[in-house]
Amino acid sequence: MTNPLEQSFSYQLNYLSQYIEDNYNYQSPDSAFVTYIFHCTDSQLPFDTPSDDFINTINDTNISHSPVLSIIGYQLATGQTFNEDILTKWKQGFKRLSKREVFTHDRHTFFYRPIELLGIICGVNKLSDIDYQDLDWLKQTLLTGENKCNNQELWRFLLSFYATNILNINWKPNSLPFLENINLEVLALIKWLSYANTSILEDFRLSSPEKLNQILLERCLMDFSVTQDVPHAAILYFALKKTVLEVFQTNCDQYILEQQTPQTTLELVLSMCERLNSITHHIKAQNWSLSDIASVDAHKVKNYKDILLTLQTNSQAIIEKIQSTSMNNSNITKIENQFNFNDRAYGVAGKVEGNQNNFIQEPKQSLAKAAQEIQQLLEQLQNSGVTLEDAQHQVARDLVARAENDPTWKNTLITWGKSMGDLATKTIVTEGVKGVIKLALNLL
Repeated sequence: MTNPLEQSFSYQLNYLSQYIEDNYNYQSPDSAFVTYIFHCTDSQLPFDTPSDDFINTINDTNISHSPVLSIIGYQLATGQTFNEDILTKWKQGFKRLSKREVFTHDRHTFFYRPIELLGIICGVNKLSDIDYQDLDWLKQTLLTGENKCNNQELWRFLLSFYATNILNINWKPNSLPFLENINLEVLALIKWLSYANTSILEDFRLSSPEKLNQILLERCLMDFSVTQDVPHAAILYFALKKTVLEVFQTNCDQYILEQQTPQTTLELVLSMCERLNSITHHIKAQNWSLSDIASVDAHKVKNYKDILLTLQTNSQAIIEKIQSTSMNNSNITKIENQFNFNDRAYGVAGKVEGNQNNFIQEPKQSLAKAAQEIQQLLEQLQNSGVTLEDAQHQVARDLVARAENDPTWKNTLITWGKSMGDLATKTIVTEGVKGVIKLALNLL
């Protein structure tokens, strides 16, 4: 009987990560490809790569060999820079490569090794001043090679198809076998392609990512075996991790939304977007220097800033859309903040007179919406010099006072208390607000 631990995704990911790290060799095209796998999908290697001294191994002789050309090609594609002397040698090596026979009987050339082929194409794609005759030779080689590449060898065919696509050489995609008939490593490659170049999957008419996820996870549980190949291990690690996260997130989102009415669903989305917008604005406002962010280069910092700008723009657009919908939809009641606090709040800073027009009026509204306003009130009181604990007690007492005079309010408080354990509520209700509701329930 198979050990259950060996069937767990966590075990498999840890095994794959360790295998890749133990066999990573910066002088190998396979390892250069591993770095490329994660770079072009905005993912992260599961370990820190060893220091790269590859540049010192290059000489005028070996730079014309396809493995060396491909390693430098991958490094160029992943953002590494080289001095002009190395780039000149690379172009000269590529020219010498173009004089050799490609379609040999023994098939021992770079064309039949798709990882080397992709690396060389990456290099050509990154260098704008390649001799046009050498570039034409490569394109003609790829066009001729379509008939030389056996599409029954799916791993080689798909990776070569992806490589040629970079130079706008469009091979005929043909139809793939049923996903159920494809081995695990090729399923993982298809998963990676869905991130690296989504248009390729459209070419192959793979329109059901959910089915791909399902079969890939089932195959990992049933057919996972020890791999002896670094590129295959890296592709499988990427695919398995992405798939597990996608399935978990989909199930989580579905659970949250299925438990909501249309009104509370909109309130949930609005709350999340407002919080995302506020957090993004806060992060952008920080005057961080590069030294404050350990092990992150300037290029990554720029990418992070661009992502933050996109997040803020998108979340603001969603906020405006939902608020516009709310104003025009009679089924979604706009909640006015008009409950007056005339009591005094006592904190370490002394007394604070209140006429705080910042609390809920309708007892039947969802906790998601009420939580925002309770949190705002807590922050108002704290800004006036009241401690968080005193502010929580003050708000809780006022909730109880209202509930004692209104049975509907009492039922609402009890309902809020029960709903605090829901998955949706956990994502939007702060600990401060939870404390207020627990205090109010204890005082009832």
